[in-house]
Amino acid sequence: MKSTLSIILASLLFALTGCITIEEEISFNADGSGRMSYKIDMRQLVELSKSLEDNMEVETGNSAVVQDSNEFNFDQDIMASFQSSVDALRNMNGIDNIVLNHEEEGLVEISFDFKDISTLNTALKNLFDGTNDPQSTSQIYSFNKKTLERNNMGGSSLSEDMSFDLEEEGFKDLFLMMGDSFHYRINYHFATPVKVVKSSFGELSSDKKNFSIDLSARDFVESPDAFNCKFKTKTTWN
Repeated sequence: MKSTLSIILASLLFALTGCITIEEEISFNADGSGRMSYKIDMRQLVELSKSLEDNMEVETGNSAVVQDSNEFNFDQDIMASFQSSVDALRNMNGIDNIVLNHEEEGLVEISFDFKDISTLNTALKNLFDGTNDPQSTSQIYSFNKKTLERNNMGGSSLSEDMSFDLEEEGFKDLFLMMGDSFHYRINYHFATPVKVVKSSFGELSSDKKNFSIDLSARDFVESPDAFNCKFKTKTTWN
């Protein structure tokens, strides 16, 4: 099964003009449990791929050529990846109320409740790269002494996920050319006010309960630690 990041990279390399947005929404309760949603919006890219398929049919005069091609099935690949994650999440202790939404082609969202940070880490590792090992040493989130910290993709990277070198094969320049065609957003919601200890990007709301990060393709490539952030909470989570 292809990982979600692999599919996203393939779609980005497919076209610079197709806008793609990935959004994480994480709400933390006072005890460290919460709810997570992970949404991918590829509607513009799906429309672009359909247009190219129509052109292929016109040029070849053979609809079977298009029907037999799997090259542009980004929506199908994302759904297959998300369905695989749903199946895995259902077998994880501490994960409940799993919902998979696919109301519109090219727009897919998965959401679930998590018991604690450890459970959230295991779920996210599955979403990002298809692994299910709860003992993995590569953790995205950690909590210690009232401090919540996120490390970028748990130490992994897009280039590692796709098994190519961004510098050597010129993909870094391609990412930089994408500009605002690619966005990755993370929205945090806390039950009580928090203090931002570390973050190169992002904005804290006036009530100090919400923190948002919005990265473009350029930010993503030029700042490998862009996702890294650290928050100080008022309570110790279990």
